[in-house]
Amino acid sequence: AACPVYVGEVDGRAGTFVGVEFLKAAAGRHDGELQGVRYFGPTQPNHGLFIKADGDALQLHADSFLSSMKEILD
Repeated sequence: AACPVYVGEVDGRAGTFVGVEFLKAAAGRHDGELQGVRYFGPTQPNHGLFIKADGDALQLHADSFLSSMKEILD
C-alpha cells in the first residue's frame, strides 16, 4: 500500500510530481529527500518515490483510488 504525501515541484525537474510513501514494503528509491531537499517524511529507507504527474496518469490514479474507496465503503 502507498499513500500520496506530497504534490508539487521538484528542484531541477520540469512539471508537477506526486511523492508517495510505501507503507509496508521498501518499494521506493529514497526516504522523502531528493538531492539534499526534504519534500516529505522522513520515511523508512527506500519507502519514498516521486511520480511525474501528467494529466492522464493523475486521472487514471484518481479513478482507481475512487473505485477502491467505493468498494471499501459499500
